[in-house]
Order: sequence, then structure tokens, then C-alpha cells
Amino acid sequence: MTSQANDNIFKKMLINGFIFKMSEFLISILIIITLIIVGYKDDIQRNPYYLHSVGRYPDFEIKVNTDGPD
Repeated sequence: MTSQANDNIFKKMLINGFIFKMSEFLISILIIITLIIVGYKDDIQRNPYYLHSVGRYPDFEIKVNTDGPD
């Protein structure tokens, strides 16, 4: 085999290894995002603004009774 063929095989191996590593990295990021969503699912269902409110719960407001006594 010539050195040109060896270079081509080496380049193919490098590209395949890079693609494999990138796909492995992307899969791990997707798994982490999925775990975060599953962990915060109850909070998101209880309060759709949970992620925007950074832990503050706007639904716990003090309601003032202005109608007089019931």
C-alpha cells in the first residue's frame, strides 16, 4: 500500500472517531436534559412559570377580601 492510501485510511478513522465522540457527547447532553426535565416536572406542572420565576411561586399571593364579610 502506498503512503497516500495509508493517509486516506487514517483520515477516515479520524473522521469516524470524531463523529462517534460528538454523537456520544450529544447523547449524554440529551440524557442530562431529560433527567432535569423529569426532576422538575412536578414543579412545572404545578406552576408553568416555575422556570422563569427561578424558584419564586407567584401563585402564593395574599388575596385581600374587598367584598366585605361572607
